[in-house]
Amino acid sequence: MNDMMMPKEKLREETLKILLKEFGSTYSSRGIYECADEWTSRQPTTSGLVSYFKAYYSKYINTTP
Repeated sequence: MNDMMMPKEKLREETLKILLKEFGSTYSSRGIYECADEWTSRQPTTSGLVSYFKAYYSKYINTTP
């Protein structure tokens, strides 16, 4: 197996870890988990994940303090 390729479970774990660390305090959990689901269904690595989230999931920003 290519080192760049990750099993789905590991990829989802890494994806969530990155998204929660980067966006957990400012974006809703719903957006983070939806992005993780979509990302892991289409991508074999986490490369480009943060940019993808910023581009397509910014609508999930928390509006409550």
